[in-house]
Amino acid sequence: ELSEIFRAFNRMAEGLKLAHQQIDSNNARFRSLLESLSTVVFQTDTEGRCIFLNPAWREITGHPIESLFGESLLQFVCEKHRPSVSQLIAAIARKEQTLGILTILILTSTGAARWMELVVRPVASSNGEVFGLTGTLSDVDDSVRALEMIQENERSLAIQHKLLTTVLNHLPVGLYCKDVRNELRYTLYNNQAERILGTRQLDVLGKNDLELLPREEALAERKSELELLSRHSSEESIERPVLRDARKSSFVRVLRI
Repeated sequence: ELSEIFRAFNRMAEGLKLAHQQIDSNNARFRSLLESLSTVVFQTDTEGRCIFLNPAWREITGHPIESLFGESLLQFVCEKHRPSVSQLIAAIARKEQTLGILTILILTSTGAARWMELVVRPVASSNGEVFGLTGTLSDVDDSVRALEMIQENERSLAIQHKLLTTVLNHLPVGLYCKDVRNELRYTLYNNQAERILGTRQLDVLGKNDLELLPREEALAERKSELELLSRHSSEESIERPVLRDARKSSFVRVLRI
């Protein structure tokens, strides 16, 4: 009986040894994965004080990791974004949110700031009490700055378009443009075109002749314009009379551009 107890004990000890080896192996793989990630992975207490940071933090920001344990990560958040991050941390700690996502500026060791996407979740005990936060910081600096550049270009183009429209509306000749890539719809129709052709800009822009003219007249006009488009020279044009009233008429010159 005693020998059987010893054998059972040995089997239990061997099982525990294998279990510990498996845990150690899993932990090693987990650490290796965290160290290889290009995304910052962190864990803090409910006040935002650092408990864990993977090496990506140092690679992206240049700040050392070891000296940050117990320190608040908020000190590295750009001042204008600190209130929103503080509010998010507090809301998660109070269990008002289970997920938070913000795009914020993080200060690097050089004094420059990089745009990063912050994703935060609560760490809770088995009874649901939140005792910490875990999350990621992804470097989105290139994409955010590219988007800012696009938006700035769009604003610049809008200003230029407004200026050009003002100039065109004050020309002494009527001028309109049609988009050949969009069913010959009107994209420009200046004030003189309104006066000469007797149709308001608001009624014309975005529409084509099939929506504005009697069908036979619209088809004839489209046919002549398509013939002009089929020619290779951009200097060729067509002219056609436009009846303004019973006594007066004007000529419209249509050019391919």
